[in-house]
Amino acid sequence: YALLLILVVYQTKSGTKTPSGIGYGELYMICVLITYYSSLMALIGRYMWDSFKSPLPWAHCQPEWGTGCVPATARQYAANGTVEQMSSSELYYKRVVLKELDNIDDGIGLPDWQLTLFLCLSWSIVLLVLIRGV
Repeated sequence: YALLLILVVYQTKSGTKTPSGIGYGELYMICVLITYYSSLMALIGRYMWDSFKSPLPWAHCQPEWGTGCVPATARQYAANGTVEQMSSSELYYKRVVLKELDNIDDGIGLPDWQLTLFLCLSWSIVLLVLIRGV
């Protein structure tokens, strides 16, 4: 925004014409940033909601996550570098929050209803902020 303001101020003092389309470019970039921000806010909202559970769902390994799971609170170091281990918090993010599959042979699946709900909530907050002009 500041760069555009400087550009317009200097071009109005000179005889050159201001290039058109800068406003559309700014609108596009704002939409991209708001989309990214809203998706991050949806993930943060999901983690906030899950953090009220006791015990924390990502603190311990679940049986369906496999044998390569290391509890998030454990301080284990593998001497063998070929063993693939992941922390329980990383597996929780991949398997529970994102519902990430090993391959996409069966398709990517349906959107998670909880993430969709939090995404709608974050978009509603952005909309209210834009309407109120905060």
